[in-house]
Amino acid sequence: MQTTTLTDAWAVQIGLTDRHGNVLFNEHLNPLADIAPAATALHGITPQQAATAPPFAAFVPHLAQLLYRRRCLTYNAAFDRTVLERELYRYFRSTTQAQAWLGQCTWVDAMRPYAAWKGLWSAHHHSYRYQPLGSSYEAVTNCRLLLTTLEQVR
Repeated sequence: MQTTTLTDAWAVQIGLTDRHGNVLFNEHLNPLADIAPAATALHGITPQQAATAPPFAAFVPHLAQLLYRRRCLTYNAAFDRTVLERELYRYFRSTTQAQAWLGQCTWVDAMRPYAAWKGLWSAHHHSYRYQPLGSSYEAVTNCRLLLTTLEQVR
């Protein structure tokens, strides 16, 4: 997922693949909000590109079909879930419905297992240090990179 900012973000691209890296969903979104220049510098999605894309609401039924009863592997699930919850709250106008929608799938975060595999311990935080995947900041490419990385971790 690519977003408008690094905090309090809205989605500008969502990509989903199956476990083999086959694309299930890859769409640019109109966030109906400003895109920070720093975010555009990372993912390359300009406000002009996003302005011509459909909003998140246009994809809710299709995403619900794709995610229903699935295990969703992500890197930094807390961030992705927060962005999706904000989008779903805007769609449903209800926190309860947004959380119920997100609860239809199981979220698996690969960030901590990957950090443990890399093995850089932080005595200050009493946990392994965050490890970037070396992403290209394109949603589907990130999905495939995560799958490839997890193959190495096994």
